[in-house]
Amino acid sequence: MASVAEEDFHLAEDFARAGLQANPDDRMLANNLVVALANQDRLDEAREWFARIPRPGQPQTIEGTLLATEGLLKFRSGDLVKGRELYLEAMRNFEDGRHRALAAVHLAREEVISGSREAEVMMRLAEAASSSVKYPEITLMLQRLRRRLEAR
Repeated sequence: MASVAEEDFHLAEDFARAGLQANPDDRMLANNLVVALANQDRLDEAREWFARIPRPGQPQTIEGTLLATEGLLKFRSGDLVKGRELYLEAMRNFEDGRHRALAAVHLAREEVISGSREAEVMMRLAEAASSSVKYPEITLMLQRLRRRLEAR
């Protein structure tokens, strides 16, 4: 919630680190730490943590989440094409609409942040992916993202 609702990535980092102290093998907590670090432009540290997350035999939701996180890392490293491919692959990987919508919104966010010419197209994709799911965090993210896009 610190990351999604408030965009407070320092607090998100604190929560993820505290969770990892109690559950050091939790892949989702490690993933959340990677996202928090990447959003603070601490890419080297984020990549180090990402490399530690075990991959074999992952449930589909975790696999999709890791694909999206790798997409985030690629975007923040300047590789927009590969980042976009990974986010789209993550969306295909998710069986449920909520996770698919979240991946689409995060993809649109990275397009907007990077100043990509694809930002408006990806924003429409995120809005379409989110139209059938009703989650307050997705609505909030879309509203914030639409304002940011229109302010460009």
